[in-house]
Parts: sequence; structure tokens; C-alpha cells
Amino acid sequence: MKATNALVALCLVLAAAGAVGCTAARAPEAASATVAEPLAPTHEQVWQLVEMRGRKVERSLAAVTLVVNPQAGTVKGQGACNGYYADCRLRWTATDQEGHHYSLRLENVGSHDRQCPDAEMNADARYLALLAKADGLVLTPTTLVLFQKERPLLKYELL
Repeated sequence: MKATNALVALCLVLAAAGAVGCTAARAPEAASATVAEPLAPTHEQVWQLVEMRGRKVERSLAAVTLVVNPQAGTVKGQGACNGYYADCRLRWTATDQEGHHYSLRLENVGSHDRQCPDAEMNADARYLALLAKADGLVLTPTTLVLFQKERPLLKYELL
């Protein structure tokens, strides 16, 4: 039950980052380990970007956020300039000492069309390009990490 609630929490976080759909497969009851506390369906956890490809984020990306909504099957957030969104599908794969592991599929990744200085527009483009490549996610009570082929792409901390 806790793994399922953690998945809901993750999708809620990803959904706050933009309007998207995120469907989560139910995790087996046997999975427990340390998990994020369950969230009410109307509560969205906001995650703040802290690393890209293992490096601390540059100043222009310091305010980037992510929200996942597993019930709606969406992720959303705020980039350096524009808000963004995507449809998402999550499937629980394992729980271990590192957290809850999920396969992830993001589709229809997009952003709003507000014009900003080139540096912010370029930062958004780099971020969204990495976000679109994510195929896995690990959730702990305080961090959310998106992976591509088991390599960390984007790391977030709970706000």
C-alpha cells in the first residue's frame, strides 16, 4: 500500500510541473521499505531541481520545479522562463534501500510560449530535452531522481 501511495505522491509532484497525464500501476502489497508519506489526491508535492546530470544546477535553472499527478497521468512545473507539462505513465518496478523505483514514460512534453531572455529560453530548452529522455524514476521521502537507462538525469528535492 505504501509503494502505491509513493507512486501517487510522485505523480502529484510531476503534475505540479505542468498539465500532464500520469498513470501508475499498483505496486505489490509486500513492498514497504522507506517511502514518501502518502498524499491526499488533491495535494501536490512540489519538487525543486537541484542537479542536472550529476552537476549542481546553474543559476538560471535554480527555480525549476516539478509536480506529478498520478491520478491525472500528468506532470507539470515551472522552467527557467515558461511553465511546462507532459503526459506520464509510471509503473512500480522495485523498492530497496535507495527508494521506490518506477519505469517512466513521458509523452507530449511541451511548454508555454512566453518570451524571455535568450539565457532563460536556452536553459528551458536544455531542461526539457533532458526531461523528455527520462525513462525511470526513484522516489525517497525527500528526493526524486529521473533516470535515462539507469543514469541520473535530473535530481529534485522536496520543497
